Amino acid sequence: MAMTNAERMKKYREKIKKDKVKNEALKAKDRVRYNSKKQKLTGASLVEFRTKNKLRQQKYRENKKKCLVNKPPPSSFKSRQSFGKALKKINSSLPKCDKKKKVIIQHLAETFVLIPKSKQQRTTAQLADKLKTDV
Repeated sequence: MAMTNAERMKKYREKIKKDKVKNEALKAKDRVRYNSKKQKLTGASLVEFRTKNKLRQQKYRENKKKCLVNKPPPSSFKSRQSFGKALKKINSSLPKCDKKKKVIIQHLAETFVLIPKSKQQRTTAQLADKLKTDV
């Protein structure tokens, strides 16, 4: 079956993209054609070109902002699986007792400045009043 014009053009473009020299030459030729066309514009056609260009640029910037907003914060892990694996390793090496586990995790968080260091008040053994008077 014969190829359509669109299929033929698509195949041609892919072939050109593979050859770096031809691709650069084609881009340069297209750049010259586009710039000469832009310079010939006058009056209403120039205004129309500028408004279209302005709208296209605004749309591009809005899409870019949306991508930045919806993007999750970058992770140190390449995939969720590697994060899960590291979490499982840590969990298995922690003590089974929940109180000890809490103390270790709290100490690590303070060490890596994830939470402020706790201010422990020192407690001293209070001597009884009777003992003080006897001494």
